[in-house]
Amino acid sequence: MPEQEEKKDYLELFDVSDNSVVGTVPIERVKHVPRIGERIFLPLHHPGDWVEFKIVDIEWFLSTSQSQFGEPGTIRVTLYAEKVRRS
Repeated sequence: MPEQEEKKDYLELFDVSDNSVVGTVPIERVKHVPRIGERIFLPLHHPGDWVEFKIVDIEWFLSTSQSQFGEPGTIRVTLYAEKVRRS
């Protein structure tokens, strides 16, 4: 019997300064989507070591047909962010 494929709805953080995806997480694990202007912090390798990002734009994608985003009905949320440089 074939296994039922999980839906691939996800949120991704895109760093506009590096032009790269920093990370992704399944939508069902997201409790709060930050708004434009808010900051998020991602932990690095050591306790107390964080990288700070400021959200500059948000895009919501809903696939209505078979596409690069997945099956019809697949949701992708992209948070465009830039690293906050500490002085």
